[in-house]
Amino acid sequence: MPHTSFQQHISQLEQLLDHPALAEDGLTYLECLGLLTANAIAPTIQEQAICQVVIGDSSLPTQFPLDELASLLNQLGQQIQRQLYLAEPPLLPFQFEEDEEQWLTIAEEWSIGFMTTVFEAEELWFNKDQQEISELLLPIMVLSGLFNDQPEFAEMREDAELVEDMFNQLAEVVTELYLVFQAPEEKPKYHKSPKSKSRK
Repeated sequence: MPHTSFQQHISQLEQLLDHPALAEDGLTYLECLGLLTANAIAPTIQEQAICQVVIGDSSLPTQFPLDELASLLNQLGQQIQRQLYLAEPPLLPFQFEEDEEQWLTIAEEWSIGFMTTVFEAEELWFNKDQQEISELLLPIMVLSGLFNDQPEFAEMREDAELVEDMFNQLAEVVTELYLVFQAPEEKPKYHKSPKSKSRK
């Protein structure tokens, strides 16, 4: 998959989601990419429902290009699926960001979108091997910031070195999750980083 095509589609998605008619509960383009990545790993949200999840409760004007948004989401979803199927290293959106100082914000939004898909069907996600899936999802859960009300997650989130290590694991985690759900017989053993516990 050409990197330029993926990047162009990301830019188009960002422009569409900047429309003033979209409600605040709609997803950002980074959250969309996280959602689509999780949905490529374990199809959770039906294609016709993805657009509704993305726009939230927005009351869209007739001139809003909803068909264009749906088509773009479908194309991006197919690109991500193909990339994972071909065992290519996942093209995460952070690779296209020039401002490296914003990596945590970018990772947080992407991870929120990923967890949005997981929340849609937690039973599907955890019915294979709850412990293994939980371990693989841990970096995404921590980076999302959605669990900071739980002391153990808050402690990990405050460990800057650990958080950066989890960020660096994302490509491996995405690939491993795909193999768990789509090709379990080919699944290599996942090696957690020795930094997986919070350090003081």
